Formats: sequence, C-alpha cells, structure tokens
Amino acid sequence: MRTIIHELKGSSGTVGFRNLSRICAEIEEKISDNNNDWSTIENSIENLLNEIEVLEILNSK
Repeated sequence: MRTIIHELKGSSGTVGFRNLSRICAEIEEKISDNNNDWSTIENSIENLLNEIEVLEILNSK
C-alpha cells in the first residue's frame, strides 16, 4: 500500500493534480507512523477516493 500511495503521489504531482498529491502525502505519512490510527488512514483514503471522483468528473467534460 505504501508503494502505491507513494507512486500515486509522485505521478499526480507531476501532472499537476496537487490536491491528490497532498492527500497521498498525508496517507503516506500516516502509514509510516508506527503508532498509526487506521481509522484516520481510512478517512484519508475516503478523501483520496473522493478527489479521484472529482477529477474523473472534471476530465469527462
């Protein structure tokens, strides 16, 4: 999971999806924390999925 989030963070930043990259950075940081709270990670993943949905809508127009 960490690798996928890291790659998505870099790729989204490269193509200019700054908010998506920021959310991935938050998730990456939470995953790396040894005292991670999985409920906060789950909330961040929900934010990630919502942002992807927004981007899909914007790119379909």
